Amino acid sequence: MSDKTPIKRSVVIADDDTDVAKALARVVRALGHSTRVAENGVEALALLRAERADLLLSDIDMPQMDGVALAAIVRAEALAPVRILLTANARLETAIRAINSGEIHRYIEKPWKHAELVATLEEAFARIDDLSRIGAADQAVRRYRAAHDALELEFPGITHVERTGDVYRVDGNRARAALAKLDGTTLSALLTQQNEPDLL
Repeated sequence: MSDKTPIKRSVVIADDDTDVAKALARVVRALGHSTRVAENGVEALALLRAERADLLLSDIDMPQMDGVALAAIVRAEALAPVRILLTANARLETAIRAINSGEIHRYIEKPWKHAELVATLEEAFARIDDLSRIGAADQAVRRYRAAHDALELEFPGITHVERTGDVYRVDGNRARAALAKLDGTTLSALLTQQNEPDLL
């Protein structure tokens, strides 16, 4: 059993059937997450543009803007990383097309079975956790690359490292030239504490 407290996720529900929207909201809240409800795709899009959500749970057949069009815009504008569509009509081809294009994560047919809806939502929330971890790792890599590039730009040659087996070596001339520019700085002190034999 994990000691971690589950993260409370935000869900936007879009359905022109008020009773269905309320039923979906009750299920989501019972799982410990927050909801905002819209009566159509246009209203849902406005809610998401005002404040992004973790999950979009939308009916396909709605006035003004259907769920597939909504999901496509939400994906393009990165307003909700996971999107699920529901429909009472057997429009499987439409749902498959949306899934294959990456616009939606899952498709649920109405009327749904409670256990299946809960399982689908829990799987979606786990997917959001995975995407959050991937996003954090990507941001860390981007920050590292930006710092690396800035350091190399300011002190050419300082980041040039060659690896032979388990030994990392730097070009002595490049390192000394870079250190001359860093003289008196904290970074210089840290670098000069390294063993000179490792410099080629």
